[in-house]
Amino acid sequence: MFADRLTAFIGSFTAWFALAFLVLIRLVVRQERAAWVLLVLVFVAIAGWSLLLLQPYVMQEPLAPLFITSLMAISIVVMLNRHGLLGCSVLAIVATALLNTPLTADLTRWYAWRTVAVAMLVAGFALWGFRNVLGAQTAFAAEEL
Repeated sequence: MFADRLTAFIGSFTAWFALAFLVLIRLVVRQERAAWVLLVLVFVAIAGWSLLLLQPYVMQEPLAPLFITSLMAISIVVMLNRHGLLGCSVLAIVATALLNTPLTADLTRWYAWRTVAVAMLVAGFALWGFRNVLGAQTAFAAEEL
């Protein structure tokens, strides 16, 4: 329950931490590509450590956590590289919400409101992103309709 309230903070902090750590690595290494690679390795280590700390049973299959943490770290670093801090923040907020929320298709369950809330959050981010990308343009041209 406490993690539900901190989802936006955790996502934003992840993006800011990635940017700050990238700047520090870039100052030390003085090569851009090496800084990005080191950032991926640091995020794989942090994600792996947090996954093992929160879910210690995953060590029964050791390659699955490595794959999941590598995928999460690479996606955050690629998003930061390609789309900047805002895109990375949105990715981290949505990923944190999806990973920490019990999702169900059965809306008669007592925790089904969380599924609806996360779906509305993801849909809201998607609509906001589409609106910002399109600007004054329409999504469909008049001749297509």
